[in-house]
Formats: sequence, C-alpha cells, structure tokens
Amino acid sequence: MSTLEYLKAASLQLSRLEEAGLTVHMTSDFEEVELAIRDIGKSYLTPKMDPTNNDFTEENSFWLFLMKDGEYVGGVAARHDILRTEPVSEFWRRAYRRYYPNISGETFALIESSVLANMTGGLTYVGDLFIREGNRGSREVLNSLMLLMHINCALKWESDWLYAFMWDRHVSLGMAAKYGFTRTIPGIRKWVAAPEGRRDDEWLVSLPRTELEHLVKLQAQLADGAGMVRNEVVSRPVSKRDKKAVVS
Repeated sequence: MSTLEYLKAASLQLSRLEEAGLTVHMTSDFEEVELAIRDIGKSYLTPKMDPTNNDFTEENSFWLFLMKDGEYVGGVAARHDILRTEPVSEFWRRAYRRYYPNISGETFALIESSVLANMTGGLTYVGDLFIREGNRGSREVLNSLMLLMHINCALKWESDWLYAFMWDRHVSLGMAAKYGFTRTIPGIRKWVAAPEGRRDDEWLVSLPRTELEHLVKLQAQLADGAGMVRNEVVSRPVSKRDKKAVVS
C-alpha cells in the first residue's frame, strides 16, 4: 500500500476533527505527557503506558492529544514492542509481573496462548484513551482519533498488529469496531487477583496490518470522493454509557 493512501486517510480524519473544532497534537515529550494528563482530568496511567515506569523514547512510544482552543481535551497513547518470534503470551506474563506484582509471583492465572499464536512480530499496544469531562459524547470524534492513531502507528513502525483491551460492556456497545479494531476475543486471560481498574471480562481487541490496510484504503477512497463506505460503524445515538467507553 502506498504512503499516499495513508496520508489521504489521515488527512480525512484531521478534517473531520477540525469540523468538530479540534486539532491533534502528537508528542513523545513525556514530561509534557504528564502535564497534559493532569489537564484532561485523567487521574492515573496504566503501568504499561506510565512514563515513570518505562524508559520510553520517541522510537517506541507517542501520544496523540486532542486540542480545543489551545487546551488539552483528550488523548490516547501507543507503545511498540518488537517480539519477533517470542510468543505474546510469554511477553505479557513477564511484563505484567512487573506492572502488577503479586505475592504469588504470578499475575495471570490463565492466558489462552493457543488463540494468540498468530500475534507475532511488531506489536503496538494502544491504550489510556481519555476524553475530558464536558467534551465527551461524539462517536465520530473517537472514530477519527483512533483511526488517526492506527495510521500513525502503521507509518511510524509498520506494526504487524495493533491491540488493546476493552471491558465486555464496551465491546457489546460496538465500541471496538468504532475504534477501528476488526477482531475481538473474550476470555483471553484471567488474573490471579485483578488489580484496580482491571477485570476478568476484558476482551482482546486487535487489528492486523492487512486489515488496517483495508480500512486505510476505504478511508483514502472517501477522501478522494470515490468511496461509498460510511465512517460510522454504529448509527444509533450515543448513550451515557458510551461516553465513558475506553481502551485500557
């Protein structure tokens, strides 16, 4: 797929956000990230995306922040890990022991490794999505922000997979599809003792590169005025529960 198609698709998302009075700021300045997180009212970062717990550089992580009238009103983060042939189940076991220490020594009671066999190579985790109170409620804004995140990850890292975790009720509301994830799998892992903010009903939501390229192609066609595919996955009005849907 040509870079031009990615740029057309990205330009379309930026135009849609601009129509909503928003601009997008991309940064790997992690001191700025800490200040911006406070400004949007997010009370915590997950250990996987917290700059104080990780040696991030611009080569392996960045944030996209939504801006309105010069103020931060929302954001979402990405980090890229090159696993090559290491099973993602082993990577998660090792990493999450550090993120969420448990007296038993193990963080997960179960990881369904056989279901994850194809998730190899360069994996990009997308998480800590948060929109400031008073600026929530638009599925179209979330859709464009997340598509823009996926496009940036593909251009920056040529990710083999993008993935996140979502609670069951958010998946059932169609938010995984709205965020551009094409695959959803429940019950992928069970915690020994679920830490605060984590649950056993989390779904793995993911987007392999081939399917991202398909989405980008559709968006590029829309940018050209030649496509007929709507940017909206779910057309019903947004509910109060939808407004709080996050990836974590």
